Amino acid sequence: MEIASKTLSILGLILSLRGSWLIWKFGLPASIDREGWVREVLENKDQDQIEEGRKYDARSTFGFKLMGLGFILQTLGTLLAP
Repeated sequence: MEIASKTLSILGLILSLRGSWLIWKFGLPASIDREGWVREVLENKDQDQIEEGRKYDARSTFGFKLMGLGFILQTLGTLLAP
C-alpha cells in the first residue's frame, strides 16, 4: 500500500508540474485577441488570430485540468499512506 501511495503522490506532482507549465506557456498573451479583431488595420477580424486564441485557450484549460487531477492524486496518495 505504501508503494501505491507514493506512486500516486509522485504522479500527482508530475501532472501538476506539467499543468502549471502549460498554463505558464499558453496563458493568453496580450498580442492575441480572442475575438480576432485587428485594431491597427480597419477593425477587421483575423481568422488566424481566432484560431491562435482557441489553441491557447484549449491548452491552458488542459493545464488547469492536469493541475486538478494532480491535486486529486496527491490527496489520494496521502490518504492511502500508512
